[in-house]
Amino acid sequence: MVLRSIRKRKRAQKVPMIILVVTLAVGLVGSFALWSVPQITKGANSSNLSPEELLKSLNKEIAKYEKELEKNPQDIETILALSKAKAQLASIYTSQGKTDEAKAEYEKVVQLYQQVLDKEPENLEALHGLANAATFTEKPEIAKEATQKALEIQAASKLKIIENIETQLEKDPSNVENITKLADARFQLAYLYLQYNETEKANSEFEKSTELYQQVVEKTPDDADAVYRLALAAFQAGKMDLAQENFEKAVETDPENPGKITNYGVFLMSSSGDFEGAIEQFKKALELNPNENLKTTIQTYIALAEAQLNSNNDSQKNEAENEKEE
Repeated sequence: MVLRSIRKRKRAQKVPMIILVVTLAVGLVGSFALWSVPQITKGANSSNLSPEELLKSLNKEIAKYEKELEKNPQDIETILALSKAKAQLASIYTSQGKTDEAKAEYEKVVQLYQQVLDKEPENLEALHGLANAATFTEKPEIAKEATQKALEIQAASKLKIIENIETQLEKDPSNVENITKLADARFQLAYLYLQYNETEKANSEFEKSTELYQQVVEKTPDDADAVYRLALAAFQAGKMDLAQENFEKAVETDPENPGKITNYGVFLMSSSGDFEGAIEQFKKALELNPNENLKTTIQTYIALAEAQLNSNNDSQKNEAENEKEE
């Protein structure tokens, strides 16, 4: 009986931890456009190339940039372009198991980004690239310093925006447009902190943005976008009942919006492990013919939810069989 009780408690605790990727609802203003660490990926036209052709193309591109730098060695844009091309080359070497070649290229990338930062210390593209490349060259201190610097620059910019909006609200505290702008800015700052693993700061800003969105919804209860943003902020702030209530309102008042429906599905599987409900929402979103990027994201979520659902069912079946044997 003791073992059976333990197993039941463990089963009850199986709540999945899934990272919410905030997908902007189609039609919303771009106030939630958030920076994410750039990933090294193949070029837009590289998918049809063989590895050999891709390497040849990249080396040709690198040679072109290097030749341009011989004429103008101080050109920042060319240095950045060369850095990205070499980082992509290093990424391909890594995928091919050519560790030494990859590390050598990443070393060059580090030097190139440092060259840019010597001239423009607050160049965010260079800071992000340096942090990424330094990680691959086993230089954690350089990566940490670049990451922290990028965070400080972006956070300072957001805090300045917040300060300006708060000054305007002092003159007119009930201005819904400015309250919304302040809520948006605090949500963006929170998400920025979250991306840099500054969890405590992120949680504080999510709490503040939730409170501000509640003010907006109280003043304009028919504003579907405000209701949706309140749902997102409440979810991130851990206020699940509030998030549930407003996600339901958001998709009810805007049933043709695949972005909102998708994030409602993400909420369902992240907050309570309701994978069946999540899959239902994802399929609804697909029926609305979303753009290709969102369509791919939704299909990924469906696969994830179905895999987790099958895994949970198998676990429950195995546990039930084990309990019978006892």
